[in-house]
Amino acid sequence: MIITRALSTNPIIIAGIIGIALSSLSLPLYTPIDLMLTQIGATSSPCALFAIGMVLAKAPRQSGAANPQKIKLSELLTINAVKLVLQPILAYCFLIYFNVDHQQLFMGVILTALPTAASVYLLAQRYQINTLSSAYVVLVGTIISFITLPVIEKLLAQV
Repeated sequence: MIITRALSTNPIIIAGIIGIALSSLSLPLYTPIDLMLTQIGATSSPCALFAIGMVLAKAPRQSGAANPQKIKLSELLTINAVKLVLQPILAYCFLIYFNVDHQQLFMGVILTALPTAASVYLLAQRYQINTLSSAYVVLVGTIISFITLPVIEKLLAQV
């Protein structure tokens, strides 16, 4: 019951269901409304990254707080190693096992190799749990992906 209530009131779930329903209707939107919604949608990722930057900028000043969150480098690196290295390897193995064609294999592996989405931080902030840790995971993952994505792309090009 608790899970059902949490899911039914989660704005991300609600927006996803509404989006799927509207998309399945294939109704054309009035052009100015479509343009406005497209522009608003394009700002969501930069706004989330800006919010993450604000949290990280505030973090050193809040280190003297009564209950500061402890950030472990080993934890950050483990999470990002699993996300940026192990997950693409597993995706590659599964896609090869299921005999997926090369283009879809390439897309599937690259999509799994992307860094942790900023929405993880937004959810952590909404539920007030590990906000600083999730912000650092997104930051470190994004930085590491500057190395891992080109390497994975190069390896996939040779297959």
